[in-house]
Amino acid sequence: MTQQTIVDRNTNLDFLRFIAISCIILAHMGIPTIIFQARNFDVPLMVLLSGISFSLYSSKSYSSYPSYLYSRFIRLIIPTWIFLVFYNSMIWAGNNDIPSTYNLCLQFSLIGGSDIGIWIIRIFFSMAIIAPFLLKINNQLISNKAFFITLFVTYIIYEIFLYNSRLILPEELFKITKLIILFTVSYGVIFLFGIRIPSLKSKEIKLSILVFGIVFFTSLSILYAQNNKIIPTQQFKYPPQIYYFSYALFASLVLFYLTKFHESKLYQLRLFQFIGRSTLWIYLWHWFFIKVYNYINIDLHYFSKYMVIYSSTIVLVYVQTSLVSLVTDRKILNTNKNRLLIKLFTG
Repeated sequence: MTQQTIVDRNTNLDFLRFIAISCIILAHMGIPTIIFQARNFDVPLMVLLSGISFSLYSSKSYSSYPSYLYSRFIRLIIPTWIFLVFYNSMIWAGNNDIPSTYNLCLQFSLIGGSDIGIWIIRIFFSMAIIAPFLLKINNQLISNKAFFITLFVTYIIYEIFLYNSRLILPEELFKITKLIILFTVSYGVIFLFGIRIPSLKSKEIKLSILVFGIVFFTSLSILYAQNNKIIPTQQFKYPPQIYYFSYALFASLVLFYLTKFHESKLYQLRLFQFIGRSTLWIYLWHWFFIKVYNYINIDLHYFSKYMVIYSSTIVLVYVQTSLVSLVTDRKILNTNKNRLLIKLFTG
């Protein structure tokens, strides 16, 4: 693989991350149902891209499991904790409302207890925990036939376990099972698929698009016949089920196919590349601007609200990364501290 190929692929992946994070933020703007449904592929797309990136880049620099996990902890969890400290301090300063110790524990364990969607961070860290093991599974399944059979069987077992655990387990125990096992296994299947995707040929990706499209439209038709109305995939998201995943993977693979096999200068625009490489802090800071917007209590059209919050977030993250670059370029700190600063505040 040439260096130019790596750069081109990374550019395309950053463009897809830009699409995914843009859709995630859009979901929090009070948008119409049809738009909400159209963008409801964003989180699975991000997980799929994480699998692809791990396969192409992260796994190449993998040295040991503890050092890898420490690196992911620094990149994902510590920035989230830093933001949560700031966010809760802001709430306390604004209305003297101090979160309970219980809610703070839920927040910092990424389980809940906040109006911030921190569950997404939990998903990405859980994927980081199991990523090396999924890579080994992928490498052992040499043929694509064996790989897809394994993927299919794993997901069927997951659906059976989900159905039965919901019926059998007490409500509180099911909640714990859902958070720890069900979300990890379901998104783990997506991550594993992402690891495999770079080795798939064009016709195999097209076939995958066809299969997921058929599954989605079949599920849509069955649910419509049962309910006499179109059921949003959102209703099958917590925990994820086949109706939600089939649409998300259908849309995600279409976008992946278009960017992989159809070149465009659009993918290389600096704005899109910056957003695609700054998704964590853009995700975190957009909650801050949503809070500010609600506090000011102004009423804008959802698209205007989206543009104000999104653009404000991008500007703030750009200032943040520029300040980090200013510090690191001037070598005010030593090399290790510069690296830490970059990991914490530029992801």
